[in-house]
Amino acid sequence: MKSSYRPFLLLLPLLSPAAFGAALSPACKPIMEAMEKTLLADHTTTTTRAGSDVNGITVGGTMYIQIKGAWRKSPMSAQDALANSRENLQAAKEFNCSPLADSVIDGTPVANYATHEVSEDGGNDGKVSISRSSGLVIRVENDLKGGPESHYVTRYGFGSVKAPM
Repeated sequence: MKSSYRPFLLLLPLLSPAAFGAALSPACKPIMEAMEKTLLADHTTTTTRAGSDVNGITVGGTMYIQIKGAWRKSPMSAQDALANSRENLQAAKEFNCSPLADSVIDGTPVANYATHEVSEDGGNDGKVSISRSSGLVIRVENDLKGGPESHYVTRYGFGSVKAPM
């Protein structure tokens, strides 16, 4: 990956099939549409890995990340993150999606999808949960393969989002 903002970029299995080196299954379309809609909307994120949290806020296309309690403006905009995601996923050898059973997360009915990516760096198995009412992603889980395996969970929030600085 080109960026040190890997937790954010893991959340971007999106955009048109032409953006990928591997052919996408038709089941990926709802995920791609929801991720693009989500990432361009004002939102908060909390990514949990190994018991520690990384918080993010996106407002008006500007991304902020909280590091050691202090908020910093990301050098990447939401549009930059989308472009970087396209570039990173262009090298994917395989990218597949499949629907899972619907569920409810924090009172919100969601459609769930499994994702599987194979890349030169190893790959990633994920689960994306999309709100049935808004079409926005509310939770993403990722298990990275290759090198030290890591499990990430990212939760999205959309109410009254304001820039932290």
